Amino acid sequence: MSLRIRTVASKRDLKEFVRFPFRLYKDCPYWVPPVNKAEYFTLERGMDPDFGATRARLFLAERDGRIVGRIAAIINMKEFEKVGEKHTRFGWFDFEDDPQVSRALIEAATEWAQKEGGRLIKGPYGFTALDKAGMVVEGFDFTGPASTLYNYEYYRDHMLDMGFEKDVDWVEFEIITPKEPPARVLKAVDILQHRYGLHRIPLRTGKDVMRYVDDLFQLYMETYSELPGTVPLTQKQVEAYANQYLPILRPDFVSFIADGEGEMIGFGITMPSMSRALQKARGRLWPFGVWYIMQAKRKPRLADLVLIGIKKEWRSRGVHTIIFWETMRTYWEVGVEKVQVNPMLEQNARVQTLFKDYEWRQTRRRRAWKKAL
Repeated sequence: MSLRIRTVASKRDLKEFVRFPFRLYKDCPYWVPPVNKAEYFTLERGMDPDFGATRARLFLAERDGRIVGRIAAIINMKEFEKVGEKHTRFGWFDFEDDPQVSRALIEAATEWAQKEGGRLIKGPYGFTALDKAGMVVEGFDFTGPASTLYNYEYYRDHMLDMGFEKDVDWVEFEIITPKEPPARVLKAVDILQHRYGLHRIPLRTGKDVMRYVDDLFQLYMETYSELPGTVPLTQKQVEAYANQYLPILRPDFVSFIADGEGEMIGFGITMPSMSRALQKARGRLWPFGVWYIMQAKRKPRLADLVLIGIKKEWRSRGVHTIIFWETMRTYWEVGVEKVQVNPMLEQNARVQTLFKDYEWRQTRRRRAWKKAL
């Protein structure tokens, strides 16, 4: 049986690239499929250098006419400017449990990277830090947030066998919504409100959220700029992410915190969990996918904490506490019972210390790998 690696060069190839995981994970209860339309959009714009200062090449592994794996190789020129050398990212890396397949895909990505002047290959990463990243290395029997990747346990073994080493680890948590507010949290929030005049910006509609797009993304870049995988966003990327994600948020699940003068100094973005709805939709919005998503949005019992960010000069004053408090207040009002926290760096002690006031558990660990070229 011959194995062939080929470049994605047509719309038909791209469809095979997007649809491959649906076959690979069709019997897996923990995999959350993406929305096909969003996946095409992400890949097509990511391969357009005029859109995001990125270059990419997509590869498919084929054996006897059957797709058995895929990988994306990505160079982000903004990252080149940040680190001083070309780091090639790999993402959308899925494969059957065959070392020949995973190795051939990595070799194809590596060969392209070297031709482009790459010095290091690392991943899984997306085009930007707002795309899915990280390979699951612990917690395989768990359905995570829709904004995260899932993979089989054998992926980890393949990476080790190919000589990859740890680049960075993220951890994920699940928090039980308390039946009453912890006394220590109430005291801390009262101090923050009275000492600094901190308050939650009222957001009643999607238009209210969109008014703060520029402030939000500026604060996002300030908060995350030094983290692995984060690179400056182009204006086109900001507009695209804002138009893609902000309109679908529930305003009451978004906490924008302002100081006494009304300037945004922190944010917390959560949303009703879409994982089960997307599993039912199987990647398609029509005819039933939209209905599943709207039901999940209207009557959430599980929520995902997606992003949290604080201005640098405010991080040591406990602003994370007031963001958590405002978020929990919303959960009590709508009946959310559990919260899944999106991946955070394992050394992010500042946020993790907040969990001691709540009932929580670590659900997953995920890893980005690296290898010198």
